[in-house]
Amino acid sequence: MAHTARCAVILLALLCVATAFRSLAFARDAGVQAPLECGGLPPLCLRPTETQAPPLPQNKAGAPLPHSTEGQEPGERGGLESAATRSALAKVTPTHYNIDVAFEPEKHFLRATAAVTLRVNDKTDAIEFELNRHLTLRSVTDAQGRSLEFIRSGRLNSHKLVVRLAELVEPGRGGPACPPVPVHKQGQTRRSAPTNSSAAAPDSLDAPSVCIILTFTYDGALPTGQLDYITPEGILLRDESRWYPATDLAAFTENEITVRLGGNWSMSVQHQLGVKEAVSSRAIVAIPFGPTVSNTEVLAPIISGVALPVRLNIHINYVEKFNNFRQTIADTQIFFVRTLGIRGGTRYPPADFSNRDLNVYQAFPGQQGAVGYSAPGFLVVSEDVVKWHGYPGFAPSFLPHEIAHQWFPIEVTLASEEDGWLAESLAEYLAWRYLEEKQPDDARRMVELAMRNTLAYEPARPLRLGLKLFALEDWDTTYATLYQRGMLVWRTL
Repeated sequence: MAHTARCAVILLALLCVATAFRSLAFARDAGVQAPLECGGLPPLCLRPTETQAPPLPQNKAGAPLPHSTEGQEPGERGGLESAATRSALAKVTPTHYNIDVAFEPEKHFLRATAAVTLRVNDKTDAIEFELNRHLTLRSVTDAQGRSLEFIRSGRLNSHKLVVRLAELVEPGRGGPACPPVPVHKQGQTRRSAPTNSSAAAPDSLDAPSVCIILTFTYDGALPTGQLDYITPEGILLRDESRWYPATDLAAFTENEITVRLGGNWSMSVQHQLGVKEAVSSRAIVAIPFGPTVSNTEVLAPIISGVALPVRLNIHINYVEKFNNFRQTIADTQIFFVRTLGIRGGTRYPPADFSNRDLNVYQAFPGQQGAVGYSAPGFLVVSEDVVKWHGYPGFAPSFLPHEIAHQWFPIEVTLASEEDGWLAESLAEYLAWRYLEEKQPDDARRMVELAMRNTLAYEPARPLRLGLKLFALEDWDTTYATLYQRGMLVWRTL
């Protein structure tokens, strides 16, 4: 009897060990450990804690697909497309977005239709996209109105999906011709670099290519986060929120975005109506009109005898802080225009100035500390940035750093994720340059802190890790490496 009991205990222990190993393997394969998401200066770093079950893969009607495809990453054996097809997905370049989006802020809800024009540079029958996993994809159609099959990844926290085309696309063998490539004002092609090392760079513009248009219909409620949110107090959707279907979040595209929002709101949307120039963002920011102070001012710094108008549009809730805050923004903008030239790559005024505006919004409701987000043509800051502006010692480099991002990396893009240190270090260096001229004591303290902090970590993290440091290290280490040590490198040069 005792022998039988011991055997039962041993068998039960073995069963528990086997179950534990299977759970560990599942967690590893599902990618449960979410990367750090960081933004702002001083620190704002968070690790997502929600553990919502992954959505079931959907077919073209939005219904669950057979169980055999659940949980498979697009391109895996048994999925909708083969690994060979997946290898060609990087040969797709978005060139144009036409998005119609309606918001219901009280429900944190959006409903959208997005038509995406894609330049296909290689033979393929399927294309990989990313769309926020909380949004329900209702349908995907091509230019001929044919419904297309799609499959969403079943992996936890994955935003990936794959659309299978109605027929094989082969550049050089017929198909709709591509429109002219969007160009910058200077006539130089604006094309984004791959966002990770596995993405292949687009083929030469002279290579055969075919352009296709895919239209996505989707809706859903997005959870309110620290950096992206849809609320009655305001809306901010960065590209990183994946609120639209994307093959490359940093791609330069021509954008036509229609926003439907009841009530009286002030907003910035990343498009230029009537201006054939590509931009690298589809971000949206909106705040309701109320006690907000708004002001538009035309600045005209003189460079080489030519006046360069720069328009400011500022929306903040602190009347007593408005003049001082506006003056800092204006001084910083003029300093960078004189140092780097007008945004858009020329030191002489082009015919149109609509994309030279800088819109500044107080946002991030409920967030504490200095939090900011810079996108083409607009800057979003937290309440504390306005409330404590001008207070001795409160983040003197914050606004210059964020405004410098209008040039780096918005105008001068990054070649890879590893090059992310260039964006942060150059912005920090330019902030130091500004303070050196305007507030020399703060500039000196900025350098002293950088020298102290960069020596505090042994061994020092390599700069070549770039933006990957946000996922690999805590904020203090990342800030000391990318921002402070990077700034010292440029200062030494």
